[in-house]
Amino acid sequence: MPFSSATAPPGQARPALSVSENPARFFPAAAAVPLLLLPGISGCSPSAEEGRKAEINRVEAVTGGHTRVVWVRNLADEGDMFTVGGRLQLMGLDSREAKGPAPLLEEMRNYSRPMIAPDGASVVYTERPIPGKGNSAIFVVDWKERRRKPLRPGYALDVWRDAASGTVWVYALKGAHDLGTALPVGGPLIRFPLTDPQKEELVFDHNSLNVDNVQLNRAGTRASGLLPWPNSGSFDLTRGTFQLNHQGCWPSMAPDDSGLTWVFDGAHQNLLMFAAGQSASWRVPLSGAEGVNNESVYHPRWSNHPRVIAFSGPHIGGVEKNGSGVDIVLGRLNADCTRLEDSMAIPDGTPLSDYFPDVWVEGGEKVSLASASTEPAPATAAPPTAEAWSPAMTGLVFAWQSADSKQKILAGNPPAVSAVTPVAGARFSPYFGMLLDSGRFRADAAAAKAFPEAVRSG
Repeated sequence: MPFSSATAPPGQARPALSVSENPARFFPAAAAVPLLLLPGISGCSPSAEEGRKAEINRVEAVTGGHTRVVWVRNLADEGDMFTVGGRLQLMGLDSREAKGPAPLLEEMRNYSRPMIAPDGASVVYTERPIPGKGNSAIFVVDWKERRRKPLRPGYALDVWRDAASGTVWVYALKGAHDLGTALPVGGPLIRFPLTDPQKEELVFDHNSLNVDNVQLNRAGTRASGLLPWPNSGSFDLTRGTFQLNHQGCWPSMAPDDSGLTWVFDGAHQNLLMFAAGQSASWRVPLSGAEGVNNESVYHPRWSNHPRVIAFSGPHIGGVEKNGSGVDIVLGRLNADCTRLEDSMAIPDGTPLSDYFPDVWVEGGEKVSLASASTEPAPATAAPPTAEAWSPAMTGLVFAWQSADSKQKILAGNPPAVSAVTPVAGARFSPYFGMLLDSGRFRADAAAAKAFPEAVRSG
C-alpha cells in the first residue's frame, strides 16, 4: 500500500511504513461489507433494529474482517476501571454472530486483563483475589462453549503463538503483589504452553514488572512493558535487557516485527509512537474517535492486526473520575500510523462501563508494517556520574535529575539504577515527583540491599 496523504505534525518524525498482504482484503469500503442478519430484538422498533444491524456490521468495516472483541464490564455501583473488585462480567462480541455484545461468562466475579488466543477460539484472563489478599490465578474460556478452565497461579500478560512450532504460549508473572490496587507488580516473567500450563520457562528475571501492557512482537524477541511504572519501554527478550522510551503508562508493541511501540501520554488522549532505532516520537490522537468527544480514553491495546487497536472511552472529566457510560472503541490506524482513519464505539445499549478490551481479527497475523529500521534502539545511557550531575546527597536515598533522564538513581557509591513503586494511594506528580499525602513508595530489592537500614522493600 502506498503512503497515505497524512503527515506527522510539524517537528515530529514520520516513519517509513507500508502494508503487505493485500490491505484491500482487510479494509474494504463500508458498503462492501454484507449486513449481519440479526434476529428480532425485544423492545426495539423496526427502525431501531435496522440501526442496530448497521452498528454491529460496522465492526468489520473498521477492522476489515471477521472480528472478535473481549472486555470486562463493571456491574458495581461505583467505577472499577482497574478491575480489582468482584462485581465484573466477561463480555464478548463476534462480528459473525447475530446477538451482538453478550457475556462470555454470566457469573459475576473478578475478571482481569482478558486476552484472545491467536486462533480466536479462547480467552485467557486472570482472576484477582477479593479483597486483594492472596494469589491470583489464570483461567481459559472456550469462546463457543462458554466454559472456563483453571490453568495455574500467576498473572497472565500476553498470549503468543510460535509460528515455527505452532505452540501457543501464555506469558505471565509467576508472582504478583498489590493485587488489590490499580497496578499490580511482580515477577519473574515466565511462559507456559496453553495446553500444558505446568511446563514453564523463564523469560525475564526481574521482580518489578507491571501488568499493563506486556505485548510481544511476532517473532517473540521483543515486548512492550513497564519496569515498573512510569518507566515505559520495551524488552529485548533475547538479551534480557530493557529499553526505556518515555515516562508514561500503557505501552504497547505492534504485533508484527516492525518494531513500532507506543506510550500513552499524561493527558490520556494520545499515543506517543516510537519507531525501532529512533529516539523521536510522533503523536497519534485518540480523543477524536467516535463517541469519545475529545474526552480522555484508557486501556489502549494493539490487536493481532498491526493497524487495528482498541481502547475505552469516554472517561468524562479525566480517567481519575472513574465514571459510568464508558464504552469499548475500535480504531484503525492509517498506513503510516500517524492517525486513526476510522473508529467506532461498540454499542451495548447500557449505561454500564466497559474496560480492558482485546481484539482478534481473522488473518491479522499475516499483515505487516514494513518499517525503515528494525534494529533495536541503542541501550539506555548509563546513570549520570557524580561529575555529570552532583546533587547534595546528604541524608538522601533516592535522587533523580529530571523526568527526561528516565532514571531513578540510588544515592550510593557508586550510584546504581533502582526504582520505586507507589502503594496505597501514593502517586507520582505530573513531573514524576513523589507525592506522599497518602500511601508510600516501595523500593525494589536493589535499594533494600544497598540501604537495609533506610529502605524497606516490602
